[in-house]
Amino acid sequence: MKLLIISCDTDYLERFQYYMSKKYTQIQISNCSSPEKAKASMTENTFDIILLDADFDDLKPEELRPDGLNAAFAYISDTNEIINGQDTIFKYFCVSELYNEICTLYEKTKKRVIKANKPEKSSDKHMEIISFLPVHGGAGSSTMAAACAMSLSADSDVLYINLEIDHASTVHRFHEIYERLGIPETNNKNIALWTLRGYSL
Repeated sequence: MKLLIISCDTDYLERFQYYMSKKYTQIQISNCSSPEKAKASMTENTFDIILLDADFDDLKPEELRPDGLNAAFAYISDTNEIINGQDTIFKYFCVSELYNEICTLYEKTKKRVIKANKPEKSSDKHMEIISFLPVHGGAGSSTMAAACAMSLSADSDVLYINLEIDHASTVHRFHEIYERLGIPETNNKNIALWTLRGYSL
């Protein structure tokens, strides 16, 4: 998960990046102190999540999302007020709460993107395959795949296949995500788990 945070408060940026990266290595964090620097960074990089300080609330989200809806967007603010009708995250949450808010934002946006790109139903039954391939161990691909499966299961049956971790670890991973996002585990009735560690070639 690649995240870009934009704020003129450089001390906050440094603390955010240090503590978030230290605890959650699956998030790759970049920071910019101005929208101009952020726009320059986005010409060279693609981000999954963009967090914009409320100090720049006159800037339209579309200006920071050249790829349309594919990047999740939220303001970060020192109040709990919603800004410009957009998702807003309290910037002084503890690290774990910030992470939960970011995961919720990511999951909600990905669900919207997948629905928007979903082909029209035809009379022929078909199955869509979504693959998560890590660049190295601990990159967070299993967690992202589980979050995606949970999101898709709201509208359809999902078969979650993992070739890396055992069944007990997979069940624990799902339980942990449900707990952090505050989603009832009864929502998992449409998910079938296949853990093939030791069986794959």
